Amino acid sequence: MQSRDQRFYTCGYHLVEETDISELGRALAAKDFFYPMICKSRIAQGTQGHEMSIIFNEQGLREASLKSIVVPFIDHGSVLYKVFVCGDKFHVAPRPSINLGKLLTQSNQLDVYNFHSDTVSKVSEVSTSQVQEDLCGLSASCDMVPLPEEHRALIPQWVRVMRDVLNLSLFGFDVLFESKTEKPFVIDINYFPGYDGFDDFHEVLADMLYQATL
Repeated sequence: MQSRDQRFYTCGYHLVEETDISELGRALAAKDFFYPMICKSRIAQGTQGHEMSIIFNEQGLREASLKSIVVPFIDHGSVLYKVFVCGDKFHVAPRPSINLGKLLTQSNQLDVYNFHSDTVSKVSEVSTSQVQEDLCGLSASCDMVPLPEEHRALIPQWVRVMRDVLNLSLFGFDVLFESKTEKPFVIDINYFPGYDGFDDFHEVLADMLYQATL
């Protein structure tokens, strides 16, 4: 990237290979991972690919599956942004996400909270999911905050970098902004996005395919 202001960041991760909980705890501490943490499947697609857990303490860590992936939880308010890419065009959609304050109220009662990530990020004009009420503090009438223009202006550069690195023209990624620093973190890249809300997607796709033939 050309300047610090244009960078995006990625969080660390730990692939769970340890069978001893003390050994796993030491490995996570060596990477400066603190509770709460997110545990997710290594499977990248399908129903299992959306299964996740929020781990609040060591007891919850005992329930982490072997071969799962543990990542730190980044405090970012309760909104993340899904970016859908089609060639050099993109669409940004705000989605509900986990609120740290709401999350910490759960930690006094739970060791681990299991959920399906789609039940967090799906938006309905009629109702919210139980997971959204538990973890996001959302109501059905809650409005998603659009991506501020100063952040949106960075997206074209990120898209160019990802297209070059991934050698893909159709993909999506999730980005959130850390609450204290406003640093942007890309937390997921999706090879099979749904393009929900991408206006005129089929026309944009057709144009991209046509341009590729020239």
